[in-house]
Amino acid sequence: MGADFHSRIHPVRQLAVLALLSLGLAACKTEKDPDQPTILGVPPVFAYLGVEYSYNFGAYGGEDILDYSLTNAPSWLALEDTSNKARQGIIMRGVPGLTGGSRGEADLGKTEGINLVTTDGRMAGAQPFDIDVKYNVMSLDAEPFTEGESPEIPASNREQCTLPDLETEGEHSVTINLYNDDGSVSGTRELTLPTRRVFVKVTLDQPSVTRVAVAFELLSDYDASSCDVGFSPPHQNCDHSASNAGDAILGTDIVGLGSNSSMPRDETGESELDYIDYELDEQGFYTRGVITLEPGITECYLPLEVVEDSFAEPVESLRLALTEVRSGLAGLGSGNGGVVTNLSIQDNEPVLSLETVNGGGRDTLNVGAVREYVARLSGDRDRDILRSSATPKTPPHVSNPSSLSSDWKTETGLRMTN
Repeated sequence: MGADFHSRIHPVRQLAVLALLSLGLAACKTEKDPDQPTILGVPPVFAYLGVEYSYNFGAYGGEDILDYSLTNAPSWLALEDTSNKARQGIIMRGVPGLTGGSRGEADLGKTEGINLVTTDGRMAGAQPFDIDVKYNVMSLDAEPFTEGESPEIPASNREQCTLPDLETEGEHSVTINLYNDDGSVSGTRELTLPTRRVFVKVTLDQPSVTRVAVAFELLSDYDASSCDVGFSPPHQNCDHSASNAGDAILGTDIVGLGSNSSMPRDETGESELDYIDYELDEQGFYTRGVITLEPGITECYLPLEVVEDSFAEPVESLRLALTEVRSGLAGLGSGNGGVVTNLSIQDNEPVLSLETVNGGGRDTLNVGAVREYVARLSGDRDRDILRSSATPKTPPHVSNPSSLSSDWKTETGLRMTN
């Protein structure tokens, strides 16, 4: 009976073993093959000299921990060493112009066909990409200036340097020519005039990892030797010739720092600005200098001083140029050919207009006739306004002025009062 029982159990055991083997074989057949190692992400196309470039790639796939390598990469670019070998992915990092040999501008240009390769030891995957290295461009921007006024610095979401104090007035001494009735120079006069601070915004496109110092210079087309036809310098028709009309005189209308002014300070007035240095030009005026942007700063303010004189002038034009990168890596314009911005100075003097006694803007007068006209001044004034019987372009302070409140007669016989 025991033998019969054993004979009945044995086939059951065989069936159970066969079932387990079948399940095991089925499991082997349905197990998924490992995925090919695959890199995830698209790195930035552009990089900039002196600016950190980095990208964190993701990855998946493979049967083991993935290893990474770069092929055909520029010398400044490398993979970041990491001790976390279980992490899927890798960080790529570098600073064009600095890392990999400090090649500077030699790192400019486009590198094509860079490959990030990953492998688990058996299978491999790759991600091709290109990088184009450009200059980190500097630029200038300024609103029109007005004599006697200091503008406000607008809010910005950029990393800014210390904001300058623009409210404190300065002082500047100039020498002007005096003229005889025929326009020849009769002498000179020393004037000490108040100044008001204005600013030009200096922008660096990307935050640099190093300090960037750049030279600046005020420029103007004014030329005292450019005379009207028939005249030679020194003469009124040279100093105020038609070709010089509307051109600012450096050292007279505007300077970087007034001859009697203190160095610009921060908004609190406690500390001098440490990012600006002024330099003397050939005439002995501070119209040049160097502005420095610390690492990470992308917006800074270059203080200038507009001289407030007491005579009416047209809008005066000049330029500010960034001329040379003294330290750091930056581009003066997209092609590094230089940065120049136009500046203008608007006058704040009252404007004189003439009318007939009935308020007319036009009139007809015979030669030799005398008629009374009304002179009207627009704008605020805190002093007597002087008139001159010299040519209209002659500033009142350089000829023999008399008060506009008294009657005076022009060469054509017009009598005017205010």
